[in-house]
Formats: sequence, C-alpha cells, structure tokens
Amino acid sequence: MGALIAGLAIMARSHDAEFLKALRDAGAFPASQFFAPFITTATIGILAILTILLYAILPSDLQPALRAVAGGAAGGLTLLTLTGLTGALGTLIQYIDLYEFIKTHEDNDKP
Repeated sequence: MGALIAGLAIMARSHDAEFLKALRDAGAFPASQFFAPFITTATIGILAILTILLYAILPSDLQPALRAVAGGAAGGLTLLTLTGLTGALGTLIQYIDLYEFIKTHEDNDKP
C-alpha cells in the first residue's frame, strides 16, 4: 500500500496547469488514465485486508470448507494486489518519462 500511495503522490505533485495543458495538446488526456491502475490496485488491496481480517475472526470449529474458501479468497486477493503493483509501477515509469519529456520541451520553447 505504501508503494501505491507514493506513486499517487508523485503523480499528483506534478499536476499543474501548464503540465495538464501540455498533456491535452499531446493527446494524452485525460490524465486520470495514469491514476486508474493505482486506484484499482489500492481497492483490491483494501478488499484483501478485509478478507484477511474476516479469515482471522472465523471460529476454529467452523466447517473446513468455509475456512478454505475464506482463506483462498484472502490469499487470492493478496496475490492479485501484489501482481497489480507491476502494472501500476509501469504506469508510473511511463508517466515520469512523459513528464520529463514535456518539461524538457517546455524549457526549450521558452526564449
């Protein structure tokens, strides 16, 4: 979850009016497309935390099949969250490259 929050903070910090105008001119708008993998992965991570807590409070005398389903859901959502980080961090790398490219060309266009 820390990596997701850090990635969102990095992207949110750079959203000034000039950068958003440059994104629109470059055809890379809406800028929310860069946030989607982070928000999706964070949502799945929250669901994983909730299913782990649900599994932790299940009574030990519950039917093994129900405990297996709850444990499988918790493990599956946790695994999905961890694999979702790959796509989110790939999006962050693309965003940073685009940000540096636009900022470099803005600096070159100024007299």
